[in-house]
Amino acid sequence: MNSLEKTTQLAIDVIKKNKVTDFEFSLGKNSGISTAVGLSNVETLQYSIDTSFDVSVYIWKNKGQAASVGLSKDSLKKAIDSACLIAKYTQEDPFNGLAPKDRMAWDAPDLDLYHPWTLDAKESIEIAKECEQVALEQTEIDNSDGAELSSFEGESYYANSNGLITKSKNSKHS
Repeated sequence: MNSLEKTTQLAIDVIKKNKVTDFEFSLGKNSGISTAVGLSNVETLQYSIDTSFDVSVYIWKNKGQAASVGLSKDSLKKAIDSACLIAKYTQEDPFNGLAPKDRMAWDAPDLDLYHPWTLDAKESIEIAKECEQVALEQTEIDNSDGAELSSFEGESYYANSNGLITKSKNSKHS
């Protein structure tokens, strides 16, 4: 079981300790590198790791939502407690709730969205500079606003009180 799977199970356990009718949440982790060069000079080089937790709880037809950028047990508990408190004070809405169990995507297709690119800072800079240089070699181009390269990948989980737990991995390169 990887860390996000463990975090998913932890969130389910924490939510079940509250008196909610239904729940759904998503959590994930994304990381990547972004580089910008201009006239062969590095303007920005950024590496990021982002985590997120978004939860909705239902107390009958009252809904509460909360979010956290942390995935620690304490962060999850605070977000879940906040969502439960909000649900206690929101107005009842007869249309709040999860989709019927038989309408859920139990067998979602693999969309082939995960194509990781192991790219370090040095390679990122070299590729961005090369892209800008190729553009500058074109006769119709006499100046440059620079070139940018980014590569990100992530993993996320979705879970709800109907027992549905899904996992997806994705990557984005530009």
